[in-house]
Amino acid sequence: SKAPLRYRQFESSRVCDVCYEGVEKIYGEDIDLRSRFKRRDISRSVTRFVPQRLKLSANSEGSQVSGYLRKKQKNMKWKRCWFVLKDRVLYTYRASEDTVAIDTLPVLGWQITMLDQKTSEPQDSFQPYQMFQLTHPGSQPIMFCAENENSTDKWVTAFREAVQF
Repeated sequence: SKAPLRYRQFESSRVCDVCYEGVEKIYGEDIDLRSRFKRRDISRSVTRFVPQRLKLSANSEGSQVSGYLRKKQKNMKWKRCWFVLKDRVLYTYRASEDTVAIDTLPVLGWQITMLDQKTSEPQDSFQPYQMFQLTHPGSQPIMFCAENENSTDKWVTAFREAVQF
């Protein structure tokens, strides 16, 4: 919506719906300013486009494994997200209640490797047994960190099945 604003010498400017109604109450009867009011069409709501491949509930049944993991970001910080591995695709969600994934990664053909517990040092207070990575020729390795050793084993086993042709 647009309304003429006094501090802008009554030039029409974008305003929220609440402000539009307030300004219209004050200046709506003024014949000189009436033509400067323009209400947006609220009958057509603008919704964010979500690709079909991302429309899968985070707690979907039939997944090989799901749970929270930390993923190492490009800025070298760890980000905790909810992951679902289903039909050889890794879905990433912000939380377990989400209905739309923020990212997907087909893992077929990738390799899963554990960090060497003897030679690897703890990273950011995580132990080597908690960490594993997905690698693929031509792509940057993706490093993950599980909550505990049991969770790490569960994820690595599921990934080993999913990455095989």
